[in-house]
Amino acid sequence: RQISGSPEGVSPLFSGKSPDGAPLKNHQHAFYWPCDLNGDGKIDHIKVIAPRAHTEGEQKALESLRKIWADGRDLARLILLHALPLSNREETCEAVSATPVVFGRHYKPRLGSFESWLIQEVKRSCVEVGLPEPSSVEISPELPCHGGAPIRWAEFARQRKGGHAARGYGFRLVFPTPVKVPFAIGSMAHFGLGLFFAPQ
Repeated sequence: RQISGSPEGVSPLFSGKSPDGAPLKNHQHAFYWPCDLNGDGKIDHIKVIAPRAHTEGEQKALESLRKIWADGRDLARLILLHALPLSNREETCEAVSATPVVFGRHYKPRLGSFESWLIQEVKRSCVEVGLPEPSSVEISPELPCHGGAPIRWAEFARQRKGGHAARGYGFRLVFPTPVKVPFAIGSMAHFGLGLFFAPQ
């Protein structure tokens, strides 16, 4: 998180917080997206997607990152391949879930059927991150995996630091106009959940 050894060196772009500690609004900080580029069901890349260009200090911070950990274990050694702006992405009218979408809101029966509520939450979440409202939303029960068995959404980690694991869902979306992919929606969009790619 820190560019230098002092608290003043913390980058709002990477931390998601202003210098006074307040959370940034309107998704004006980086997204950290795990990717399986070879389709084997395992993470092999992590994309750091930013809404603006990195400063020189932020670029150096990324270049100096060499390892990530979880529960005391060394997960991977990292090599920075390249840094691309948020606008530098392919376009498509159809997108499918790569990681489960988690919503911050809770279903209320008075709002109608659960499936209708899910679809409305997807549409609302898309508009919230600046996408057009999907013209079609299809619920997907699992993630297809090239060369292996499909992966259920419940198999993904869906909480941070021991918190409650929220239920996750997958979707196939069709938009009326092309959108840039990858993109992410939902309450955990900045941490790799709710991630969508073009169909393979």
